[in-house]
Amino acid sequence: MDSNASLDDIARKTAQTDSFKKVVSRINGGAQQIQLLRLPETLLAFLLSHIQRSVSRPLLLVASDEDTAERWRDDLQAIVGEEISHCSKIP
Repeated sequence: MDSNASLDDIARKTAQTDSFKKVVSRINGGAQQIQLLRLPETLLAFLLSHIQRSVSRPLLLVASDEDTAERWRDDLQAIVGEEISHCSKIP
């Protein structure tokens, strides 16, 4: 099994947790912002992959710095196995 398949399997399992389902439910219910506190960065990538698969509209993620944004993009692409995100720096 390659690493992408392994990560995808973990992503699908974490997607079944109540907390992940609750975030997607809030987004689908029209929430404009969701602030995630104390979520380990590793879990964030799995949550983002779940949101990307579950929500039928574009999402905007705002990072505090460019390194964090690029790390999130790289983690998400590693999990889903394809290029799906764009990272832009705002001057």
